[in-house]
Amino acid sequence: MRVIISILLLILLFNSSKSFAYEPKAGNITATLGALTTRTIFDGSTSGADTGYLGGFGLIAVGDVSGVGSLELSAFYTKKEFVRDRDAMFLVTRSQVAQVNMGYRWWLTSYLSASLTFYSAYSFGSPEIVHNDFPDGEGVTTSADDTTEYGFDISSQYEMWSSGRYAVVLDGRYSYSVTAKQNEYANSYAFLVGVRYFIQEKAPKKTRTPNF
Repeated sequence: MRVIISILLLILLFNSSKSFAYEPKAGNITATLGALTTRTIFDGSTSGADTGYLGGFGLIAVGDVSGVGSLELSAFYTKKEFVRDRDAMFLVTRSQVAQVNMGYRWWLTSYLSASLTFYSAYSFGSPEIVHNDFPDGEGVTTSADDTTEYGFDISSQYEMWSSGRYAVVLDGRYSYSVTAKQNEYANSYAFLVGVRYFIQEKAPKKTRTPNF
């Protein structure tokens, strides 16, 4: 809750200043680097199993292909929690995850855009058991024990402030896992507050002057 309140305060702060919206155009390339907060969607249990807000960072690169659409490539590092449910007993594990996304972004207005991307996420390091209701030897596992996880991200991004080549953006996304185990909570939501930098625009075509 404190994270959400802080994000809302940031929006109000930056919207109090005059901003100049980004205009997508074929050939433009931008990159956004920011802090990430993510949480696995789970309501908790009476036994005390729950998920928390975990931090990380992300890099989003966008290349415009028209005035309304862009190709998007992004990479995120964060910690992620997975919850396995069996007969009202729960196992919560946490792992470090590097995630790579590829997809397409639509520009709804010059301030607001949305994207759909396919992701592959790679766990590394030993998973950490956060909560376990199961007796020893049950052999219950979560996706934190798997090497790779796949899924889709739906993202909505809002430009809060911009000046020159720089802008501050808020990116909210929902991640849907297609490789979740049976009775596993693996879907999550995330917020990224980042600085977007305008890298380059397509150079105008040079007109040749005829020689006489």
